[in-house]
Amino acid sequence: MAPLASLEFLPNELFQDILTYIEYQAIKGLSLVSKHLREQCLPLLFYHVKASFSSSGLAALRDIAKAEHLNQHVV
Repeated sequence: MAPLASLEFLPNELFQDILTYIEYQAIKGLSLVSKHLREQCLPLLFYHVKASFSSSGLAALRDIAKAEHLNQHVV
């Protein structure tokens, strides 16, 4: 029996292209499968961030800015 194919073995560029066709909730779920897939999904999960101009909204933006695994995706 042949081994099952895994998304983790796809080249990063191909996987990123595939993610552009997947809905946000599916990407969110996929990001929970493994650390590798999480790293691949993060740029799309945080492509758009909504925040309100309130103390909690600004605190959330500050937390994203401090988190090294997230702030690298902020433009």
